[in-house]
Amino acid sequence: MKKEEILNKLKEIKPLYEKEGLEILGVFGSYAKDTQDEFSDIDIAYRLDYNKFSQKYVDGFSKLLRIEEMKDELKKIFKKI
Repeated sequence: MKKEEILNKLKEIKPLYEKEGLEILGVFGSYAKDTQDEFSDIDIAYRLDYNKFSQKYVDGFSKLLRIEEMKDELKKIFKKI
């Protein structure tokens, strides 16, 4: 997978997650340094707007559940590239 493909996909999905309070900042690690190989994972830097996120997900369990769902969604998205 190429770094450019990853960054383009992140730009595409960024607005969807920002609505919930998750701001995707970019990548770090081997892809950021252009040292990735076929075994590299994709490290995504993000920031959580806790107030915005908490408006939709009130209790702790729902917050944790949604974060896990987001991780699973991102894994699926990047397996398709």
